[in-house]
Amino acid sequence: MLNLDMVGRSGGLNRPTLYTVLPNIELSDIYNQLKAKTLVLDPLFSNRDYFPSDHQPFSQSGVPVTLITTGLHREYHSLKDTPSLLDYKQMEDICDYSFAMLQTVSDRFGMLRRTAFATDQDKSVETGIFSISEVTSRPQFLHGDERQFLKRWVYANMKYPVEAIKEGIQGRVIVEVIIEKNGEVGDVSVLESADLLLAQEAVRVVKASPKWKPAKIGTQPVRTRISIPIEFRLKR
Repeated sequence: MLNLDMVGRSGGLNRPTLYTVLPNIELSDIYNQLKAKTLVLDPLFSNRDYFPSDHQPFSQSGVPVTLITTGLHREYHSLKDTPSLLDYKQMEDICDYSFAMLQTVSDRFGMLRRTAFATDQDKSVETGIFSISEVTSRPQFLHGDERQFLKRWVYANMKYPVEAIKEGIQGRVIVEVIIEKNGEVGDVSVLESADLLLAQEAVRVVKASPKWKPAKIGTQPVRTRISIPIEFRLKR
């Protein structure tokens, strides 16, 4: 399953990136084949997830997935998010790359093998920790999802580390968060980080979050695990 989401920005931290959610040898081989072709696009690659989107239910069902994105940005859902900020040439290159990827998959002799995504069928609703695709209603922050959380809380309360400013350090931190049954933020762990200083600030601001509306299975609140990408950018 190929998912294109949040595609259009370029430069700096908005480099095209492929996310596969899980390590996948067959997909890695396909990406290596694409590198050998005369394609303009040379995306980054990650075997983690980035943000909630249409690929996640497929991934949870064992279908190999690839999310292609140029990443989140602070102008999202604001009047500052204008067409002038889009890189149309790069969007064309992403389309060419996506077509080449799909063509490479279709030229294979057999289907891609299903992934070994671990889903524990015996998880207790009382004590288990569920992914977004396993719940009836997802956790919400101020009536929105993780993007709302980034806009209304994280970026509004984040303090850029002074030492990171001095050293010119910027980049992305991806944190994994447990939303408890009562809506409180539980464990926060760092999955990926450009620097320790940025990771520490990301964890601090996420842990200080007000309560969420917890996820539910049916009518019962449950614990959920979500991933949140946080961008640290220095002003030019």
